[in-house]
Amino acid sequence: MWTLRSGRLPAAVLLLVAFVLLYAVLVRTRVGQRADEDIYTSAALGRDHLLGLAGRLHDLVRVLAVAAVAAGLIVAVRGQRAAGVRAVAVVGLSGVSAEALKHLVLGRPDLAPTSLPVGASYPSARVAVGAAAVLALLSLAPAARRGLSAALAVVVVVLVAYAPVVSFAHRPSDVVGAVLLAGFWAVLVGAATPTAGNALLPSGVLVSVLLPGVVAWARPPAELAYAAGLLAVLSATVAVVAATVSPRDPTPRSPQPPYPQR
Repeated sequence: MWTLRSGRLPAAVLLLVAFVLLYAVLVRTRVGQRADEDIYTSAALGRDHLLGLAGRLHDLVRVLAVAAVAAGLIVAVRGQRAAGVRAVAVVGLSGVSAEALKHLVLGRPDLAPTSLPVGASYPSARVAVGAAAVLALLSLAPAARRGLSAALAVVVVVLVAYAPVVSFAHRPSDVVGAVLLAGFWAVLVGAATPTAGNALLPSGVLVSVLLPGVVAWARPPAELAYAAGLLAVLSATVAVVAATVSPRDPTPRSPQPPYPQR
């Protein structure tokens, strides 16, 4: 039940390495903090129009978390115990680990001017829980509807992830790291089962990590920095959603009786 099948361990390691690398570059270096700040301040371009929506999305995370846990428990009671336990575990582990890492392990040194108070903020626990809840619900979706559900999941996670940036609560690195952390737990516990042929996972992770570095190096205008921040969030989201909707191992079929001889 809990064994790591082929493809899951490399995917989990990839997501964890990306999570650590993002922290090492964007939080622990002066150049990285400057890039994080550039993307954060560029979000002012849409703040006047998006603040109201960001407030509603803030409350949506609670609804998603409750829905994911409730769905997991219902599925478990109805006989699919492993799937239900995995869905609940993804939400719980993402939230607890994000809080623990942020307050006990991943500090933030004061290396560059910032618009937010200096202090531990990586990763965002609220975004980690919201993204994990969406991934948990997606893992429980019927196979026939998983494609449409995946598209909706990408939209919801991007909105939930970027809302704290728009509402002055978190830096871009905090929310991208949170999405990667939720994806890591989804893959590790088995709610996501990536296959070797799924190129969206490594591609999305690579783009989400490299784009902030491009901003640090190029110092683009605010419009481009804003676009880079959104694309980094989108890339991380597509990566973890793609892992969640990868085909499951086929269910073994019982042998069919031979046709009678005539």
